[in-house]
Amino acid sequence: MEKKVGGRSRGIIAFGIVAILFAGIGLFQGIPLAIGMIQKSSQWTTIVNATPLPLPYFRVSVTIGIIISSLLLISGIGLLKIKSWARKLVLGISVIIILRSLISLTIGLTIPVNLAWATPRGRGILIFTMCAGSIFYILILWYFNRAIVKEQFQKLK
Repeated sequence: MEKKVGGRSRGIIAFGIVAILFAGIGLFQGIPLAIGMIQKSSQWTTIVNATPLPLPYFRVSVTIGIIISSLLLISGIGLLKIKSWARKLVLGISVIIILRSLISLTIGLTIPVNLAWATPRGRGILIFTMCAGSIFYILILWYFNRAIVKEQFQKLK
């Protein structure tokens, strides 16, 4: 049985708060990257030279990251308010983030721009980072597809 606080399960509250925190981190990282990308600052060049990803993909990834982080922030707030659209939105975001991680991992392993990523150590770091980053979103897919959780969102439509 799910323990509830104010009509919401603790899990929904926890996932909502973590989604808001992850969104904040994503925006905190993504917005300066986008500004640096536009201004072509020296810090931007340093970051691009350190990434295993090709520049065009990296640019698209930064832009998508800002959009996803914004939507994740909105869905996190909606989860705390038990809005059914927020459950659907966070599930969709999770699928997109997992797919994005798989694509980034594949690109990073097959055509690393920086040769440091082609070493066994670099590949290990890349694999760990992409897999660890997806764990939260895999948990979201599992948790928010449980019948008892779906029921809470349907009751409060």
